[in-house]
Amino acid sequence: MLIVGYKIKLAAISSFSLTLAFALSMFIFANYRAHFNYSIFVVSDSSLLLATLPAYKWSIEATNNYAH
Repeated sequence: MLIVGYKIKLAAISSFSLTLAFALSMFIFANYRAHFNYSIFVVSDSSLLLATLPAYKWSIEATNNYAH
């Protein structure tokens, strides 16, 4: 959904929660430095940043808004 540009906010929030759960499980079940070596928090935070953008210029949703 992120590549196509459809329902970006929903996909970004889902990506944030999935990668955050993955990072926390790496912290609990692997060693404490594993999530820093794979920079999983960068991916998680960038998904959250994408979800907070007010508009998406190059998405399908932006072209649908012009039709109304």
